[in-house]
Amino acid sequence: MVLESVRERPVVGQNPEAVAIGSLFVTLFAVYVWMRLVASVGYRQLRNVLDLGGTGPFHVLTVPSFVMYVGGFALGAVVYARVSGIEIPFGFPASDDLLVTAATVLSAPLLVAVAGIAAIFAFDTSMVAMAQVRYAPEARLSFLVFSSFVPSLLKGLGYGLLFFGVVHERLREETTPRHALVLTPVVAWFFWEMHSLALTRFLVPAALAHFALLVLVGVAFGSSLGLLYRGAVRDSAGQLVRAVYVPVFTLGLLGVFGVVSGLDLPEALLDAARLAALGLAAYGYERTRLIWVPVLVVALFLVSVDAAAFAESVWVFRGWN
Repeated sequence: MVLESVRERPVVGQNPEAVAIGSLFVTLFAVYVWMRLVASVGYRQLRNVLDLGGTGPFHVLTVPSFVMYVGGFALGAVVYARVSGIEIPFGFPASDDLLVTAATVLSAPLLVAVAGIAAIFAFDTSMVAMAQVRYAPEARLSFLVFSSFVPSLLKGLGYGLLFFGVVHERLREETTPRHALVLTPVVAWFFWEMHSLALTRFLVPAALAHFALLVLVGVAFGSSLGLLYRGAVRDSAGQLVRAVYVPVFTLGLLGVFGVVSGLDLPEALLDAARLAALGLAAYGYERTRLIWVPVLVVALFLVSVDAAAFAESVWVFRGWN
């Protein structure tokens, strides 16, 4: 009787995790569209109001980063959380959590250092080549602060709120807190790679079609991840052998192949470090239940990458000359 009732249930009803993770990508891309709208319209208005006509790094990099990641990702995540009834845990760490917080946050630059050393010995390449960021030999540290440190902190705030205040909280509800530790970094990493491929001019038909394909691939990947989770944890792998799942898995695998094939080996090493950083952020967030922990982990990871590229571009170059 139980088996018969399972067979009679609709496909969607049998796989709530697939629906939940697939719909998460719709949410993520919707927030991304909001970010692009704020970045284009909001920044122009802000320039007019504040008369931001300068050409320095503050005007060119810091202000746009504030608009994109605070007014875009962070605000979009907070609004979505409020509408969806998600409580984002703001606050300060308790004394018992200080050690975990410090260890988790300081592990981010350690990951960058390990990736940089591995790239040198395994591929004879540098952080500049991996990150594809190069600074002029005469660049000053003040330029690094405005061009990287401040934007990275803002980016960490935006991504931290979106990936952990929204994605992780949703996954905790749909699965378990322990399983969300694994699922959240995968979802966040894949979206990070996917949205960087999106074209910015949405009103162009080709760009709209390209963006729609990215959303479709993201939904297919998320649904595939949910199906695999259901088969491995809730039901059995045999439940996945159904013709109706073939298009979903196929499109999801094509998306993975498209993302991975665009990376050479040094880039893939840095991407693996980014995935590990997201995993650390999820662990720190789950242990402390404070949103500032993943925000700082993501921000410090980005800062460390740029700082390493800056050191190679400026100080190493000067040492060789």
